[in-house]
Amino acid sequence: MGNAASYVMLCSSLNEQRHFEDLISHALDISFFDITTQTYSRKQDYTVISTLAGMAATAYKFAFDLRLLQSEVIGEMGEPFQEEQVGSSAMPFKRNPVEAEKINSLARAVSVAPLTAWNNYANSLLERTLDDSANRRTLFPETFLAVDEMLITL
Repeated sequence: MGNAASYVMLCSSLNEQRHFEDLISHALDISFFDITTQTYSRKQDYTVISTLAGMAATAYKFAFDLRLLQSEVIGEMGEPFQEEQVGSSAMPFKRNPVEAEKINSLARAVSVAPLTAWNNYANSLLERTLDDSANRRTLFPETFLAVDEMLITL
């Protein structure tokens, strides 16, 4: 939002700023709005959050399959098991897939984020309301951080 004056300062010229925005838009595969006001279409938020949820779904599927493949019944694949790592308190010999379980847990949280973004978009009154501002303060950082942690773990 705004006039991108900070980008012009960073890029040293208006042409470089436009090139910078084009690079980011292309890299993210998201169209930017040429002009915005204090409120903008929250559909762009929904698109971003849904893309992150799609990434989380892929990570979830991989981790869930790995957990199954690590089971004693199948035993085809598994996470590394550190020397000092212990299994569960009831079964110390068990090799818990802690990384895959972490990915699945984070992905579940990310999976519901598009619903909040959808509601922010669909329930915006003539795009003149900021009643979504409180949830957006946590929606974006938490969703990005969760996906970031999943990708690092993968």
